[in-house]
Amino acid sequence: MHFIGRVDDVFKSLDYRISPFEVESEIIEHPAVLEVGVIPTVDEKDRIVPKAFIVLKPDFHPSRQMALEIFRFIRDHIAPYKRPRSLEFMEEFPKTISAKIMRKDLRAYDESLKKEDKRGQLEFFEIDFARELNLRRRK
Repeated sequence: MHFIGRVDDVFKSLDYRISPFEVESEIIEHPAVLEVGVIPTVDEKDRIVPKAFIVLKPDFHPSRQMALEIFRFIRDHIAPYKRPRSLEFMEEFPKTISAKIMRKDLRAYDESLKKEDKRGQLEFFEIDFARELNLRRRK
């Protein structure tokens, strides 16, 4: 038996069960990524999809180019149904006293953006890079 994360963090996306821990374990392998937290979010078609919040290592800086590089890495390392459709850079994560990422705070922040129909200041969507990633329009 293998423990891969908290059961209550698992979410369903496009009929697949997704463990944030599994997705985070892949993204953290990118050389620029210091920390990552994955939550469910709602896309423009009201589907639940993964979103990654990323803290970069000190020598790296949030930018459109860095987001593209990470999306390319994600496409090379993560199964299509598990891939985050958006990512947002943060300076640091909200954490518990025991230094665990407070996903509920990330979800609350994301929900507040959705309610106001806003995008995070350092948020990028996979579709922003349709040409660079050779994306086809999904129905």
